[in-house]
Amino acid sequence: MAPLTRQRKKAREAAGVPSIGADDRLSSLPGDVFRHILGFLPAQEAARTCLLARIWRDVWKATDRLVFAAESVQQVARFVDRLLDLRLARLAEARPSACELRFRRFDPEADALRVNRWICRALRCEVEALRVHIAGDDGDRDYFLVSSVYPLVSCHLKRLHLAGVRCVSFFLDLTSCPALQDLEIVDCDLRVRNINSPSLRRLSIKHCISYRKSRVRICAPLLVSLRLVYPASLSRTPALVGSMPELVAAHVVIGSDHDSCSCDGDRMSCHHVMAVGSCSRWENDEGAEQFYGGDHSQDTRECVLLSGLAEATDLTLMSSCSTYIFRRDLRWCPTFSKLKTLLINHYWFADCRLLARILDHAPVLEKLTVLFSDEVESNYEVEMKGRLNQKERSVALSEHLEIVEVKCDIVNATVLNLLKFMSALGIWFQF
Repeated sequence: MAPLTRQRKKAREAAGVPSIGADDRLSSLPGDVFRHILGFLPAQEAARTCLLARIWRDVWKATDRLVFAAESVQQVARFVDRLLDLRLARLAEARPSACELRFRRFDPEADALRVNRWICRALRCEVEALRVHIAGDDGDRDYFLVSSVYPLVSCHLKRLHLAGVRCVSFFLDLTSCPALQDLEIVDCDLRVRNINSPSLRRLSIKHCISYRKSRVRICAPLLVSLRLVYPASLSRTPALVGSMPELVAAHVVIGSDHDSCSCDGDRMSCHHVMAVGSCSRWENDEGAEQFYGGDHSQDTRECVLLSGLAEATDLTLMSSCSTYIFRRDLRWCPTFSKLKTLLINHYWFADCRLLARILDHAPVLEKLTVLFSDEVESNYEVEMKGRLNQKERSVALSEHLEIVEVKCDIVNATVLNLLKFMSALGIWFQF
């Protein structure tokens, strides 16, 4: 097809032919749809579309989403400043629904103040979703965006995603974001004391570190979904504060070095589990109080995790064998009155008293899955299904228990010990 020159356009208009060519279907879309599509492009690329046609000239100034993605902050600094100013000036005409800041290389000293200023201005644009992703050079976690010390303030923000951010001071006090429902924190450095949100419905914290001496305390009473994955690192396991009566599903995997021990003998009665002090294998009893400050006694006189998870109906509890948090929490083990599905790993039957105690506190449990691994995997070499014999059922087991699964790669002595323990409860397996 010949190019549509100015003369041909005039000839087509004189003949009553629509000015939009048959091959230009994008330009014929409704304005809202057009702006929504352009919002998926990085803002720099969306701006270049103004050269394509007259009808495209101003569309990039009112896209539904603002995506600022570049190799470094300096590459787009002036452009982002000007575009955010423009969107603030035209807020009454077109309010963006989302903003994303994504940079691969980051200079903590030169870029932090500017990016924090962009975050504040994006919130002033009344976005409902904010995503901040700082990748660092080749995944080097020495590079973080140091957050503002002030809390985020927005009446419109509903979804917040943070990656590669060092959260400090009151940054995660989200009480001034009353519409916030989704919070995802990945690969961040949590140097805050509290994560507070009275409105939050879904929370995911994965692969973060925390060098604080006291635990990060999570207070989100309206949660329906929780995903907490803490690797073996120089961190302390976060504490869940208060009840969460609407919690449906929780996936918790912990393995904190600061909450681990290497005690010999009975681990259910070692000093990490029974003592009032809050020490780990990194400190001795005498140095624990000095190291952890006034937070230590409060941490050990109440549950860190289990009491906050008591209302869940679907629960995954996995831990490294050296971590003592679940063992200590069982001293105040709550009743899981709504729990129907429970998935656990080998941590819970290294000492079968752990498994027996949690089963004794799950009166309506319907399905139990046991994995011989540190992560939930898709394929296992051996999968066994158990059947509950109601005549031989232990009174400690839920009468509603119908499905028991054991998944492993090899049947060794540890697996056989578990099966023996299960048979004593009235659960029989077929290979």
